[in-house]
Amino acid sequence: MRDFTDLLKNVEKRHPVSFSPASKEDLNVFLESDLPDFILEFYRNHEPKCTADMEDIPDLRWLSINAIIGEVSSLEPSYTLNKHNYIPFISTSFGNIYVFNCNKVHDEYGPEVYFASHEMIVGGEERDYIESHIKFVANSLSEFMEKIVEGAFEK
Repeated sequence: MRDFTDLLKNVEKRHPVSFSPASKEDLNVFLESDLPDFILEFYRNHEPKCTADMEDIPDLRWLSINAIIGEVSSLEPSYTLNKHNYIPFISTSFGNIYVFNCNKVHDEYGPEVYFASHEMIVGGEERDYIESHIKFVANSLSEFMEKIVEGAFEK
């Protein structure tokens, strides 16, 4: 797996988030799920924690382990996407999400990243519909983070 340390430091400069190893309790919740090794390893070493006050929550909110579990267990579009092997890791203030596409994993670089609109994925959609209504963003998490550092998602 790639060393994300320097890249994450640059992400932390642009967003109110810090990355640190997951607690044993949080990691145990994740280990009980059926997630790809890449995601487990990333979160083991770099679980995101929002550092903003509630009134200053940014448009891109990195999801903690507990937030991901909450999203995929009951919230749309995460619930439906998870059934088709898409795992959310960032939500937006508008209810949209960025997801790992666990159907397309590139060895040490991990899964591709896609954007899903809550207006297009509302619940119960089949894979063909989903694949035609989500937007490709990056070939990997590191490529996605490089785009964040470059300001690609700034308003």
